[in-house]
Amino acid sequence: MNKNPSNIRNPITLLMLVLLSLFFLNCSRDDTINNPAGEDADRQSQSSDVYEPNDVRSQAYEFISLPVQKIEGLLADRNDIDWFKISVTGMDTFEIKLQFDLENMTEYFALDGCFFNETEFPKGCFKLYKGLDSNAKTTFSWQCTPGDYYFYVKVDTSYAKEAGKYCFYITM
Repeated sequence: MNKNPSNIRNPITLLMLVLLSLFFLNCSRDDTINNPAGEDADRQSQSSDVYEPNDVRSQAYEFISLPVQKIEGLLADRNDIDWFKISVTGMDTFEIKLQFDLENMTEYFALDGCFFNETEFPKGCFKLYKGLDSNAKTTFSWQCTPGDYYFYVKVDTSYAKEAGKYCFYITM
């Protein structure tokens, strides 16, 4: 039996080199193997949302005139929140309606949101699921008096498996 150490080292060395090269290939700086979408894709998706930054109430995107014809927003990930602001003057009472379009939503995407006046307490909240039900409720409305109003839209993480695009209209 030949116990030449060079015969034993060569296969072990070769195996070590293969394993190390796989490790370095998997941890490459361009991140294409570890993260097929890449972190750049997430940043690009968020930067393509024209309403960002609007992740907190103090940064809410303000609509200057009403009604708003069509808003197309993007929730870049399951933690993204989009805040919007509506300011209304010169009317006694009115109704604000948010109407969502389900066209861009998949059955794995669901929205959660709340509508606020100037206080910290919501006037009302809503959930929107497309699921397999094409007759899902898509219009939510609130009776209001002049003032500033805020609402947010976020992924309903109790139901949704993904983030995505959404679309809504604001009417009075």
